[in-house]
Amino acid sequence: MQQRITDMIVHMTNSNRELARILEANAEIAVRMAQNIHAIPDRGHTFADPDTLAQNAMELTRSVTSYLNSLAALEEAMAEQLGPILKELADDDDE
Repeated sequence: MQQRITDMIVHMTNSNRELARILEANAEIAVRMAQNIHAIPDRGHTFADPDTLAQNAMELTRSVTSYLNSLAALEEAMAEQLGPILKELADDDDE
């Protein structure tokens, strides 16, 4: 039984590592987009199309929101994965 639990933990660790890599890539994209937006001057800009600026700002907001939602989903998935394992470990300790 202990080997089965260990195997499950190893599998979940690998899955979570891959999810973390995906989230890291998304975070890097959001950071770069934020840096680009931050570099735009607040005044005196000469954009030909203010709608494009608003569209890019909205895209940045969506990207950051998506990243934060992904973090929340990762946290929830980890909690769901660890729940049965912690219960099994607690049962083993009681025996």
